[in-house]
Amino acid sequence: MHRLAAAALAVCFAGLAHAQAPAPAPAADPAKLALARQLFTENGGAEAYRAQIGAMMSGMSQMMRSSLPAGNQKLTDALMKDMGEMELQMVPQMIDLSADVYADGLSEQELRDMLAWTKSPSGQSIRRKMPAITQQLMVRMGPMMQAMMPQVMQKTLDRACEEAKCTPEARKLVAEAMEKALKPRGS
Repeated sequence: MHRLAAAALAVCFAGLAHAQAPAPAPAADPAKLALARQLFTENGGAEAYRAQIGAMMSGMSQMMRSSLPAGNQKLTDALMKDMGEMELQMVPQMIDLSADVYADGLSEQELRDMLAWTKSPSGQSIRRKMPAITQQLMVRMGPMMQAMMPQVMQKTLDRACEEAKCTPEARKLVAEAMEKALKPRGS
């Protein structure tokens, strides 16, 4: 199963790496951008992002560790640690991009309403609970993700080969690599 986890990560990161960057958005309305930044500050700012990333990486690590044979858990921990550290370095840019997207996608009134809710007792309570909730979501989704991986990988192969106009030989090589990644260790 450790190959399944590795294959899942490879598919996720390959998709991210090949995603086309959108055209730069026009500059957001300064008032809306200020509200969006305030919203992120009220939601815990960089520390909240760091907590969410930590919880997500912890959940992914637990999910992957549970599918690995004994003795390979250290590799998973090392991978997840490095990935988490790289994501943590991007937090300031993630906040800036998020604020831009919120300012572009929401009206000034929606941002004001969201900010008011965020400052409410319920909003603050939910913010504090989100890292634990994110971690539990990752752990609970693991079995579903593992069960769906053969279908996901097949569809990915089909789309990628269609787009890249794979030769039958190239398609076969990729299919064999995916199949090998999906086989439980020792089979």
